[in-house]
Amino acid sequence: MPQIFDDVTRKQIRINMLDNGYELIKKNGYKKTSVEEIAKSCSLAKGTFYNFFTSKEEFLYQIMILSRDRTKVYFESILEETPLLSRNRLKLFIEYMLHADTNVFDYLTSEDLAKIQSKWPTEYFLNENNDEKTSTWILSHVEVKQNNCNWKVFANYLKALAIVNSKNDLLHQDVLNITMDCLISDILDYVYES
Repeated sequence: MPQIFDDVTRKQIRINMLDNGYELIKKNGYKKTSVEEIAKSCSLAKGTFYNFFTSKEEFLYQIMILSRDRTKVYFESILEETPLLSRNRLKLFIEYMLHADTNVFDYLTSEDLAKIQSKWPTEYFLNENNDEKTSTWILSHVEVKQNNCNWKVFANYLKALAIVNSKNDLLHQDVLNITMDCLISDILDYVYES
């Protein structure tokens, strides 16, 4: 008979699996991380994994969502000081997103990405409603933004920055930090009035 968990326990088990699974992916890679290892890392049977996630691909998506939610909590903590973001404070937030080790895509190979793209629904990659909600929420806290600041352009900038960061092995490493600073500066120039 399958074990029954109350809502609080179920939520904690789910988060533990996501956190432990992310660590396993970072250590072993996506392909070499099995559902069995993820469940075992939480002292659960392999079958229990499927009580929480439909597949390993959906599990990976949920890691991404949990990471996004945690980044939002961090952003909200920044806003507790002052509800408006100066250029420098938004810069610090963008840098946090890049360097906080929260992007699971940093640990995926091109082969992993191709497999995931073939199995994930399009809305996992491009969810206009979520992008609009997140981007307009961030932009609503910007101190003095450009009149023509478009949330879609802002969202694309952030996605492009994340993609460049996750595949930076294709770039000239000796000037990588300068390149990333220039990209962030371009985003800030787009958002803020001169």
